[in-house]
Amino acid sequence: MSRRRSFCTVVAACAAATIAVSAPASAAKKKPAAKAAAKSAPAPKPVEKAQEKPAENAIDAAPAAADKTPPPPEKKSDNAPTEVKKDDLDFDLLGETKPLSAEEKLKNEEIAKASKTRRAVLQTHTALGFVLLGVLATNTLLGTLNYWDKFAGGGFTQRFELAHRISWITATAVFATQAGLALFAPDPFPKPGRWDTARVHRILMTSAAVGMGAQIVLGLITAFRYGNLDQRDLARAHLAIGYVTYGLAAAGAITWLF
Repeated sequence: MSRRRSFCTVVAACAAATIAVSAPASAAKKKPAAKAAAKSAPAPKPVEKAQEKPAENAIDAAPAAADKTPPPPEKKSDNAPTEVKKDDLDFDLLGETKPLSAEEKLKNEEIAKASKTRRAVLQTHTALGFVLLGVLATNTLLGTLNYWDKFAGGGFTQRFELAHRISWITATAVFATQAGLALFAPDPFPKPGRWDTARVHRILMTSAAVGMGAQIVLGLITAFRYGNLDQRDLARAHLAIGYVTYGLAAAGAITWLF
C-alpha cells in the first residue's frame, strides 16, 4: 500500500511539472498567433463611416428644413384691432357738394335775415305778453269794482269809472300791439298744418282777441244804455266776457312759455 501511494505521488508530481512547463510555452505560442491573426485580419471597410456621415448631415439638415417651412397662420381674435387703410377714411359723408348759385346765396341771406328779425320780434312779443297779463288783470279787477259800485249795491258813486276806462284802453292798445307783432313777424320756415304749442297759442289768443272785441262793443252799448232796465244785464255780460277773455289770454301765455 505504501508503494502504491508513493507511486501515485510521483505520478502526480510529474504531471504537475509537465503542466507547469507546458503552460508558458502554450501562452508564448498563443500571443504570436493572436498578433498574426490581428495582422492577417482585413481592415474594416469605411461603410460605417459613410453611413454615419449622411445620418449626421440629415440631422444637421433637419433644422434647416424645419426653418424653411412657413409658420402656421396666426388666429385673429375678435377683439383684435383691424388695420385701417388710408383709403378707407377718404370718403365724403354728404356726397358731392355743388357750389351754390347766386339765387341760392341770395335766398339763404334772406332766410338768415328773416330769422334774425323774427327772433327779435318774438323776444319783444314775449316781454310784452307779461305786460298784457298785468294790464288785463288790472282791467278785470277795476271792471268788477265798477260793476259792484253801479249795479250791486255799491252806492253808484262812479269812483271806479275813470280808472276802469283808462285800464281798458291801455289793455286794448297793448293787446293790439301784441297781435301786430305776432301777425307781422317774418316766418322763414312755415309749418302748414302742424299742431304744436305755437299753433295752440295762436288759437287761444285769437279767442281772447274775439273776447276783447266783444267787451269793447258791450262796454260802449252799456254806457249808452244808461238809465234803461237792460243796462244791468249788459254790464253783467260785459263782466262775464272779461273773465273769459282774461282766462284765454293767461292760457295762451302759459302755452307760449311752456
